[in-house]
Amino acid sequence: MQTASPTSIHNPAAICQSCGAPAAVHVTAVADGAPTVRHYCHDCADHAHLERAQRRRYHGAVAAVGSIGVVVLSLSVFADWLQFGRSEGFGRYQQVGVILGFLLVSLGAAARAPTLFIVGAFTVVLSLLADLFGFGCAEGFGWQQVFGSLLGTAIIISAIVVARKHE
Repeated sequence: MQTASPTSIHNPAAICQSCGAPAAVHVTAVADGAPTVRHYCHDCADHAHLERAQRRRYHGAVAAVGSIGVVVLSLSVFADWLQFGRSEGFGRYQQVGVILGFLLVSLGAAARAPTLFIVGAFTVVLSLLADLFGFGCAEGFGWQQVFGSLLGTAIIISAIVVARKHE
């Protein structure tokens, strides 16, 4: 847990550890069980805060992309069992997929969780287009399932690579 407090541990001789200017912000934290203090000037403290916020947003986007890969892979592997494209017209499994997708979109919007929102939107789109793509129509593991499995796996691997690259 970090707190920024200019009065709790104010050391007038402290200098900013980023730029060397006189420090006005002193951040206390506990690292490896020991208390630590970091000293920043106002500009560097603002920059450090923005940098952490950007990192959190970036990791959220990577998680959303990885989740889309999991959804694509799951729908491809279980397409025969889900029977999306087997019934004429708009079947009950498609209806369940659309309802579940809208539920995830609503929960994601309410909780401000972009991963839930994106996965829900993707589920709605795939459920609506199941007849067009022919999900679950071919006997056995059809070419759509092979392509979807490869695509889902590629999306997951790319999300992992990008996440590790920016650590």
